[in-house]
Amino acid sequence: MRAAVIQMASIPGDKAANFRLAESLLRQAAAGGARMAVLPELWPTGFDIARAAAYGETLQAETGAFLRRLAKELALEIGGGSFIQAKQGKYYNTSMAVTADGQLAAAYSKAHLFSYDMDEDQYLSAGDQWVAYDSPAAALPVAMMICYDLRFPEFARNLALRGSRLFTVPACWPGKRIEEYRLFCRSRAAENRCFLLSANQCGAFGGHSLIASPFGEILAEGGEENQAVLADLDFTLFADPRLFGSFHDRRKRLDEIDDSLL
Repeated sequence: MRAAVIQMASIPGDKAANFRLAESLLRQAAAGGARMAVLPELWPTGFDIARAAAYGETLQAETGAFLRRLAKELALEIGGGSFIQAKQGKYYNTSMAVTADGQLAAAYSKAHLFSYDMDEDQYLSAGDQWVAYDSPAAALPVAMMICYDLRFPEFARNLALRGSRLFTVPACWPGKRIEEYRLFCRSRAAENRCFLLSANQCGAFGGHSLIASPFGEILAEGGEENQAVLADLDFTLFADPRLFGSFHDRRKRLDEIDDSLL
């Protein structure tokens, strides 16, 4: 399956401009043969979380309608990056997965909020569950993560243990820590023997969106400009004897975390 990660520099607060740019890049991905494309974190508004109350919308509102329309028109499964979701008086950093027939397959709210120097936890509420869905395009289970989740290997491992074979990871990862981003993307892919598609914002953020193989190889990587980055995912790798998995050697008492401790 050919997949794409959409790298773009969102303009804070200018949803119209951001929608136009996202549509242009999604059309490039589809024209290049992609059957799945992933957008970056908070692409509709930029990382302007202090104005979450002004941007908050439901899954059925503007961003969701935009993704459903383009997915159906382009016959493209879209990992819809993330947007500010308003739900029951709270605001979440939420990602939507939309199938090529324009249907919402899954929605995931970011579980780990970045408190260090962006105060994400001061403005948004954290999600409290793993989310994966059966992808029609890939014909395998796809797990959803967002940006800072990459720093929590147990989170990705639990998704892989539950059958996921491909991770989608929209991000707003800063340039000053871009080597850590590249390392974490490759590590989460290799240690879980999964493909990984991560779309990072550029401009104010670090770019270098990438697609990684289950061996931790970078199959394709962006630079620092707006672009659609494409690569072919060879799912026959899952039958490759070199792709030994460590799951059967794990020590459950030592290596896993009980659900009640999340």
